[in-house]
Amino acid sequence: MNQYVGIPFDSLDCWSLCQRVYSEQFSKNLPLIGESLSVHTSVIDTPEEGCLVRVVREAPLSEHWGVYHSGCV
Repeated sequence: MNQYVGIPFDSLDCWSLCQRVYSEQFSKNLPLIGESLSVHTSVIDTPEEGCLVRVVREAPLSEHWGVYHSGCV
C-alpha cells in the first residue's frame, strides 16, 4: 500500500485514489462520485486494514475519504 503514499493531489482526488486502491488491492469497484452513493458509516475504535475512512469537517474541505493502512500511521 505504500506505493500510494505521496501521489500528488492534483493527479487524483481523494475518492479517485480510494477507487484505485480498492480496485488494485482488493479487486473491488467503488462507485463513481455522482452515482447514487449510499455509504453506511459508523464510528469504530480500531479500524481494520483497508477500511474506508471518512473525515467530515467544515468548508472548504467538508468531506475527505481515505483508506486505512496501519503502516502509514
